[in-house]
Amino acid sequence: MSITQKDIAEKLGVSRRLVGFALNGENGVGADMRAKILNVADELGYTTNRTARALVTGRTHQIALCLPSLTQSFHAQFIQHFESLVRETPYDLLVSTSLTDGRPLPAVDGILLHDSRMLENARHPTVMIQSPPGQGASVGHRQFDQVFLGLNQASEQAMQHLLQRGKRRVAFVTFLTINLPDEPRLNAYKAAMQEAGLSPEIICFNFQSLGDIRTVAQQALEAYCSEHGFPDALFCCNDDVAIGAYRVMRKHGRSIPHQTAVVGCDDVTEAIDLYPSLTSIKHSWEESCRCAWEMLLERIENPQLPPRQYTFQGELVIRESSTL
Repeated sequence: MSITQKDIAEKLGVSRRLVGFALNGENGVGADMRAKILNVADELGYTTNRTARALVTGRTHQIALCLPSLTQSFHAQFIQHFESLVRETPYDLLVSTSLTDGRPLPAVDGILLHDSRMLENARHPTVMIQSPPGQGASVGHRQFDQVFLGLNQASEQAMQHLLQRGKRRVAFVTFLTINLPDEPRLNAYKAAMQEAGLSPEIICFNFQSLGDIRTVAQQALEAYCSEHGFPDALFCCNDDVAIGAYRVMRKHGRSIPHQTAVVGCDDVTEAIDLYPSLTSIKHSWEESCRCAWEMLLERIENPQLPPRQYTFQGELVIRESSTL
């Protein structure tokens, strides 16, 4: 027999209406009581009839996390942190790549997304995470909020770190989709090389979102190095690309960091376990994701809020792959 809200109310000795408020995420329930009701609902195995609840409340209590792909380690961090945040609320998280190619989403109350190209297809309260600098805060008549994962300072530090260790032939390794005029890693690289009077080398490869970026990066680097030789250092646009670089160095017996230093970005879980451990730029994942989550819930309740922007700066974590 299915568990009802009445069963939950009787177990706790509270009203059926109070249980309904808590399960539907409505006001009128204290934080402690809401937590008790949600815990008992889980213990009893209560499941919500979403269709019926949406008809009554106008809410689905589903949030869409829209990503351009599910193959990069960077995007796995979003999923991990937002899944943790959802557990504290009556919402469920729907992870989707639908907006990448314009496919419609199922009914949701709001959207968290990581790619500005998806904005035109986002039809709900929206928070953009890591939108490019200068990106407007509205689409049509809709406004949205932005959380920036700042990379300017840490990218500048990464380049200074490599140059101070005597690396003169430093290459920037990237894929086409982020080789943009306002890309902070690329801009920091170019500025540092120019200031040092060195010639830039940009290794740029094409990558489809459904592919294995580590393998594609490996193949691109292999082709480049066979024609141009190995640089003294590689500043990679993310850690997946850096892992592709590790494969190339290992295959050719090239020592990291003595012959080629490697710096990545995103500080994925594997970074510290690689040999040698990978120098990388670490994001403020917990703070930035919580900020985005709370802003989205506020915008769902009040769509007329003015657009808001917050920036969380990354931190350069120096490890063995770039130190002699």
